[in-house]
Amino acid sequence: MVSEVTNVRPNMVDTSFTVDDMIKIFSSKGLSLEDLVILSGIHSWKILSSEDNSFTNSTLRGKKRR
Repeated sequence: MVSEVTNVRPNMVDTSFTVDDMIKIFSSKGLSLEDLVILSGIHSWKILSSEDNSFTNSTLRGKKRR
């Protein structure tokens, strides 16, 4: 398998996609609905757990930004 920059954008799920669109894309790559849920969830968790995320730090953890 070779990764090429020209293949990245056509294979990315976008925020404008419906759930059905995302399922179709994942299915075309041999991935399941469970894979979609797990990968989406870990991506969201990573964003929210980022040390630089002011929403997480101030809201979810109760810390005040300096």
